[in-house]
Amino acid sequence: MKLFFLFSMIISFSYKLSAYSETINIAWDTWCPWFCESNENPGFLIELVENVFKYSKTNIQFQKYTWVNGLTEVRQGRIFGMIGTSKYEAPDFIFPNEHIAVQQMCFYVKNNSSWIYKNLDSLNEVSIGVLREANYPSLMKYIHANSDNPKKVQIIETQDVSEQGFTELKKNKIDVFLNDIISADYYLIKNKLTSDFKRLDCLEKEKIYLSFSPKLKDKSLKLAKIFDTDYKKYRQTDDYQRLIKKYHIKYF
Repeated sequence: MKLFFLFSMIISFSYKLSAYSETINIAWDTWCPWFCESNENPGFLIELVENVFKYSKTNIQFQKYTWVNGLTEVRQGRIFGMIGTSKYEAPDFIFPNEHIAVQQMCFYVKNNSSWIYKNLDSLNEVSIGVLREANYPSLMKYIHANSDNPKKVQIIETQDVSEQGFTELKKNKIDVFLNDIISADYYLIKNKLTSDFKRLDCLEKEKIYLSFSPKLKDKSLKLAKIFDTDYKKYRQTDDYQRLIKKYHIKYF
């Protein structure tokens, strides 16, 4: 009888755990070292989000999209969340209070380029490459005004913005490529291209978040609150510091 009671308690406890846990899908695109196509090193933010949600026993299924398609899927409620968004890029999304990283867009040119960014007027001298639907603080009016003029602005829409952007820069399809400093420098070092390109000035830093679908408002608000609570716990752990060192996040 005691054995039966103990067995019943185990089943009941297991059921409560499984009932509490759930699986959510999160969109991402290649932007290493934030998100990478590697089972061993999937990316700083991929590992961070997985580790934070372990506290609430929430399982994550990451689904790869282009940046634009990912935003669309989340906005329509077909995907629950998007990793790495700023509030400017998706103002209608539901955001936790806690940001998960900081991005800073910088100007990259070929090493033999003599161009220097001084102000908006200096952009008239070059063709710049930017990611569709990404935010470039202080440049958005210029980008929107010239998005139909490839001699001034070329829109990049791909699953690997660093690969595409630096390839177009090397082939002289664009004169200047704007990309996040951590992602761009990581790509150049990994591919041994630091002697081919150089970084000039950078734009204002911007907080990025794990954001949730406005179509699934109640669930999104609940998960955002859970994430805030558990992220604060995770930041106090040695594992969080290990993650920063693992991906060499210098500017974060």
